[in-house]
Amino acid sequence: MSNADSGLSLSLFGEPQLAYRGRIVYPDRRKALALLAYLALAEGRQSRDVLAALLWPTLDQQHARAALRSAVYALGSLAPGAWLDKTRDTLSLRPQEIWVDVREFLALLAENRAYAHSSAELATESVVRLERAAALYRADFTEGFSVGDSAEYDEWQLIQREWLRREFAHVLARLATY
Repeated sequence: MSNADSGLSLSLFGEPQLAYRGRIVYPDRRKALALLAYLALAEGRQSRDVLAALLWPTLDQQHARAALRSAVYALGSLAPGAWLDKTRDTLSLRPQEIWVDVREFLALLAENRAYAHSSAELATESVVRLERAAALYRADFTEGFSVGDSAEYDEWQLIQREWLRREFAHVLARLATY
């Protein structure tokens, strides 16, 4: 397990935690942390309009975009560096600048699936990867965390939680067979 060179890490197994150089930093807005969790698992750039509507569904577009800008500012003030990739219309995380436990977990599983386990040496390497993946899964995805007023975000969170729980069960089953 290696942190990004920036010293920034995000743990999403269990209560979400952002750490900079080993020290937990807390955004002053709960939805900023929700935004961070969403971006950490998103593929590529995400539309600011979509993110605003996802996290602030009760606000009109102008106010939701303002709330999103405020959340982005709050996140950017937590740690220096260019770990947030921001354009006028999109947001994303720069994976090389922030280590995320869920992404590491998924990378270990993908690496494990990529190798055929035809030799004892490969089987041993597989066990090591699976043990590392299992160690990352300290609790369910964003356990104990919710935003409360966004049914769509809550649904996304539940889908991710169930999917990762199934992946973890598969990891445990594979370890049991070894």
